[in-house]
Amino acid sequence: FGLLVPVALLLALGPRAARADDANVALRKPASASGAYGIYGPGRGNDDDPTTIWNGGAHEACWKVDLQGVHAIHSIVVSSNQFGASGLQTVFQVSASLDGSNWKPVGAPATGRGDQTFTFATPGTEMRHIRYCTLPGSTNWATLGELKAYGTPVGAAPLSPGGGNRGGA
Repeated sequence: FGLLVPVALLLALGPRAARADDANVALRKPASASGAYGIYGPGRGNDDDPTTIWNGGAHEACWKVDLQGVHAIHSIVVSSNQFGASGLQTVFQVSASLDGSNWKPVGAPATGRGDQTFTFATPGTEMRHIRYCTLPGSTNWATLGELKAYGTPVGAAPLSPGGGNRGGA
């Protein structure tokens, strides 16, 4: 019993482990942006490739992804990729929407320098669209290394331990 209490405490205090039924539901879903510079198009913001980025071609620009259905999202992970340029600052806001028109902020605006990863807890928040916008105060063109959204489709049965859906067909 003596070992169980410290392990349980570490699990409770540490970052939330991904749920077994969570998946990156933003992966390779249709993305669009207010602008793009050269080859750095919107599809590079959710392609799961750490060597690619979306570049908006301006200091203030927005990128968004359509999850192609409403999902209960548990966390959103945003990775900046400045290719090691730690002097560049990016100020950004993540927002969510059910209809692609009415947006609600996800957490407070964030500021990062260089290559950083930010996690926004969204315990089961329902959304279909996620938007990433750079804000005034950024010293670099709008860039996004990767946006991941972990959750499950609303109305979908959770996966059983064997991998199949529970219940009927």
